[in-house]
Amino acid sequence: MLTNVPLKIMGGYALLCAACLVGPSLHAQDLAAINTPAYNVYPSQVARKQVQTLGEILQVIEKQHDVSFICRSELLQLKINAGKENFKEKAFVRSLLNVIKPYGLELKQITAQQFAISSAEEDTPSSPDSNNTNTSANLQFLGQRISAVNNTAFDNRYWSNIQVQRISGTVRGAGNIPLPGVTVTVRGTGNGAVTNADGRFEINVTGSNAVLLFSYVGYLPKEITVGDQQQIDVVLNEDTRQLNQVVVVGYGTQKKVNLTGAVAMVGEKELAGRPVTSMSTALQGLLPGLTAINNTGFPGAGGATLRIRGTGTTNNANPFILIDGIPGDINFLNPTDIESVSVLKDAASAAIYGSRAANGVILVTTRKGKQNQKPMLSYNGYYGIQKPYALPKMVGAPEYMEMLNEAQRNVNLPETYTAEDIQKAKDGTDPDYFANTNWPKALFKSTAPQQEHNLSVNGGSQDVTYYLSFGRQNQDGLVVGDQYSAVRNNVRARLNAMRLFDIVDIDGNLGYIDRTQNQPAGGTDADSGPIYTSLTMSPLNPVKFSNGTWGYGGGSSNPVAIATDGGYNNFKSQEVTGNVSAKVHIWKNLDFTGQYGTNIINQRRSTFSRKLDYYYPDTGAFWYSNATSNSLEMRDYTSRMENLSGLLNYAFTLDKHNFKVLAGYQQESYRYESWAASKQNFPSDDVPVFNLGSDNPNATGDGYQYALRSWFGRLNYDFNEKYLLELNVRYDGSSRYSPDRRYGTFPSASAGWRFTQESFVKSSGISRWLSEGKLRASYGSLGNQYGADGTAYSEWYPYMQVLTGVGTMPIGNILTRGVAQTNLANPLLRWEKVNMLNIGLDLAFFNNRLSVSADWFDKQTKDVQLKVPQPDILGLEVPDQNAGDVSNKGWELSVGWTDQIKDFSYGFTAQLSDVRNKVLNLGGAPPVLDNRILQVGYPINAFYGYRTDGLAQEGDFTKDASGKLVPNFPIFDADNGKVAPGDIKYRDLNNDGKITADKDRTVIGDAFPRYTYSLRGNFGWKNIDFSFFIQGVGKGNGYISGIGIHTFQAFGSYPQEVHRDHWTPENTDAWYPRFTYLDTRNTTARQSDYWLQDAAYLRLKNIQIGYTLPGNWTSRLRIQRLRAYVSMDNLFTKTNFFYAYDPETVTTSGGTYPQVKTFVFGLNINFK
Repeated sequence: MLTNVPLKIMGGYALLCAACLVGPSLHAQDLAAINTPAYNVYPSQVARKQVQTLGEILQVIEKQHDVSFICRSELLQLKINAGKENFKEKAFVRSLLNVIKPYGLELKQITAQQFAISSAEEDTPSSPDSNNTNTSANLQFLGQRISAVNNTAFDNRYWSNIQVQRISGTVRGAGNIPLPGVTVTVRGTGNGAVTNADGRFEINVTGSNAVLLFSYVGYLPKEITVGDQQQIDVVLNEDTRQLNQVVVVGYGTQKKVNLTGAVAMVGEKELAGRPVTSMSTALQGLLPGLTAINNTGFPGAGGATLRIRGTGTTNNANPFILIDGIPGDINFLNPTDIESVSVLKDAASAAIYGSRAANGVILVTTRKGKQNQKPMLSYNGYYGIQKPYALPKMVGAPEYMEMLNEAQRNVNLPETYTAEDIQKAKDGTDPDYFANTNWPKALFKSTAPQQEHNLSVNGGSQDVTYYLSFGRQNQDGLVVGDQYSAVRNNVRARLNAMRLFDIVDIDGNLGYIDRTQNQPAGGTDADSGPIYTSLTMSPLNPVKFSNGTWGYGGGSSNPVAIATDGGYNNFKSQEVTGNVSAKVHIWKNLDFTGQYGTNIINQRRSTFSRKLDYYYPDTGAFWYSNATSNSLEMRDYTSRMENLSGLLNYAFTLDKHNFKVLAGYQQESYRYESWAASKQNFPSDDVPVFNLGSDNPNATGDGYQYALRSWFGRLNYDFNEKYLLELNVRYDGSSRYSPDRRYGTFPSASAGWRFTQESFVKSSGISRWLSEGKLRASYGSLGNQYGADGTAYSEWYPYMQVLTGVGTMPIGNILTRGVAQTNLANPLLRWEKVNMLNIGLDLAFFNNRLSVSADWFDKQTKDVQLKVPQPDILGLEVPDQNAGDVSNKGWELSVGWTDQIKDFSYGFTAQLSDVRNKVLNLGGAPPVLDNRILQVGYPINAFYGYRTDGLAQEGDFTKDASGKLVPNFPIFDADNGKVAPGDIKYRDLNNDGKITADKDRTVIGDAFPRYTYSLRGNFGWKNIDFSFFIQGVGKGNGYISGIGIHTFQAFGSYPQEVHRDHWTPENTDAWYPRFTYLDTRNTTARQSDYWLQDAAYLRLKNIQIGYTLPGNWTSRLRIQRLRAYVSMDNLFTKTNFFYAYDPETVTTSGGTYPQVKTFVFGLNINFK
């Protein structure tokens, strides 16, 4: 029998030689009788520069025209003069004939896409149109398209031994159920078929050695050699890898099918490749029930605000985050180091963490090395640009001057600018005093670079694995100057040693994060920062005067000067996280794990404020300075957390009853210290060293510490993986509460029923389309020990009195420092407690191609810590009390689909969730009636203000005897005699004929997002991959105030382009009220639903297109895999929110650093 002969042709590519499988009737004796023909090659006719091998020529043709060739092996090395022939043209056949004919070769077409090259003395294979019934137009070739047969002539004896067979059969699954849609292919060819609704298929194969490959989503693939069979019936086995998928839970893992709690998990595949600067931002929209609000694109920002199933407290509502079992910050981890992220949403899954689980738990697992793998070096990186998502668009100077005059006329004030002044601004004849500056445009760059580079090495033997990584991220700011930037370096090392002394597994994990964040001395969002002042600077002022000094015109400092020369605010942080664990295999299925972990953080902030002086452009005389002197302030923060735990795990089985038991102990301590020092008046801005400052030295410091001690346990039981039960309990003690209130117990219970495991389901027709079904329910209690989380010393230890120094006084001729009690302690304070009910349903259809998961929950928070007002005679700070109750009810839905059709794979995941928040009780305390309200019956921090009825028109007024306009609608007493057409009409909610703050304000909106949704899709075809990610909010409110949306309401609030649509007698259907200048009544800017924003949005969060180079292209470079991709984030947003700000900003009064769009090119390389 003929065998495949490997050949090497120029370029180093290996070609698999053997055109097809040859039947057993062709023997070695036959081959020996075939003479090898001679070829007439004339080297003198071959030009050296135009010489190519025949194999190289055929490769070019195959790639361009999607055809294949068959020839003898030695012909591939034949050197041929290609001359000027162009094989990329459609007439490649003629070109090829022209170059091979001088060498005594012939070309004949076998099929529409298949050709044979042979010597003129050889016979060529029969045409598929001939009478040879053993030859088929469906003939398939093995291996590469260029195939060669060693020492074989193309005669009819060769082709007559290629048998084309018609194979048919049926594919069935478990329970002998026919499987429709199974892909059947002949291995090594493009020949394929798909089973019909009855599971049947038919396919042509060539040769008895052909191998059929059966593949189907949710089932293990199967290969069958055809042989002499004509009927092939196949039974596919379920892919238990999906059934055995493991989910990370508290202190361990569980099979997903046995999970009874509400747990959502994403892996490294979902987190990879996106140009995000924080992990919390990367999680947005990926996990149902987890809300991530990202309101800034500021370099090095702390990431998104995370909420799990709503906000259950008026205090610290952040989820509890653990990284490899150690509390930490998720934001500054390197995404390429992360293996999975799990979110524990209900009491059953989170109760094992007790007093810190009230707001949900996020578990991050970092990567480790792979067993039995040689060292693999990987590079993942990208380079790209950022663009601002939205910026305010200001009017030009001439238009501003006209608008200001109008606003002044409307309130009977003299106009500031004459016609001559306005003409100067139009002509540009006086650039020092009548410039035309667009300050946001002058302050912001159009683009800024962003890049990230990661290197990792991982591998290991059967007993030892390792993972090492280094990552660097660099993000420049979009503001001019060099003050806005952020750099982060991540290092991680993990070593795992298995079965030391046959009984011990060691896991050592070390992480280091070094990051730097730079901004101007005035800060980013502060009123003195450059972004805010860019909205308060007159367009008549130039960036620089004609003499080269910084431009100025009174009022605010020059924002470009602040960003460039105003000083710096530099933040540096070094964080070390380490943990080591040892698992001892005591006995069969009995393990003890001890773990020690620590997290050490040192941070320093240095703020140097330079003195900015401004001078008159014509005389050079001093005009204004933003400060009396320069100043330096330094703050240092140090914290250390230590965590020690011990876990005992035991698993055993009694018949079909499976048990897993966990018992554990944990102790944790935390210590924090900080100091700050400042000085003023340094002789040089270039040497900001403390000992050079001469004025106003100051130094302060503080610190605190606390500890936690816990015992916990868990019992998992299942009967034949059909009936599931889980019990959890944790007993926590915190040093932050008085000794008799220090401990709390937090239990939970959950149960599940996999009804698809029931015999009556398996035997019914339902099992043909229902692959998996599980009903689950849970109830339990969680705690919150943090309260207000340290915003004051009294809140860290609320049961202790706080003594404050009040100066010194002489006692017995000795100056003695005095102290005074400043707060009233509450030794009765206890945990905030959450009781949660969860009901869930998990379904999978069509062999797990379609998955559905739904949850409904009722989360009740009791004993919320509040400051209940006391009589003023008390004279001390009011203590916290357990006085409040909050309700969060909602639901979550996730639907996924995945499938593969030959070389094309695709999948979709859609998620939708909602939470309704309500305050149930304030312990008798009166509501907090501010712009954001805390009141029974409404959401926490709801927007509070006036209801409105649009803008007043001339028909809403009558004239009195003196001709003065009198409104026919209720007004504020302060507005009497000042209200005019074009002003906002406010509703009189209590119908007393006037508008008052205490009677006519109400809840006007809710800032918490409702109906959060996302849609992810991915497609793959051969080496090309494409993915998209859509994310948004269906309902929500935001509020823009101050200079962010208003003009002329205060000194330095300048008009934007949208203000062109303001009320005038000629434009009565306007958006903005009539212009009024410095109106002390604040009638336009009062908080009302007129300015309430619709914060619903739909965002194309990410698009990514990638291409993985073929392995035979990269193997010579010792590259196992090379993927190049283009990724775009925040590409498009559809919203009705105010144009100048991102809908996730929710609230701002201007000066917010914009959200950014990113466009990057990246590479993923795995080296051999």
